[in-house]
Amino acid sequence: MKKSRPLSDRQKGMLKYIWSYVNDNGRPPTIREIGSAVNISSTSVVNYNLQKLSEKGLLERD
Repeated sequence: MKKSRPLSDRQKGMLKYIWSYVNDNGRPPTIREIGSAVNISSTSVVNYNLQKLSEKGLLERD
């Protein structure tokens, strides 16, 4: 069985931001908003990390 890697600091920051944003706004942030909040300029890097969080079952994506 493959051991799951722990969350990176970047992924933890993204999750914290997403949860806070949804709580405050009633909807999820855009990829660009997430990137801006955690100082990632590349939307593909944000998307990669969102995919990893989704694979770990920590968030759902449409």
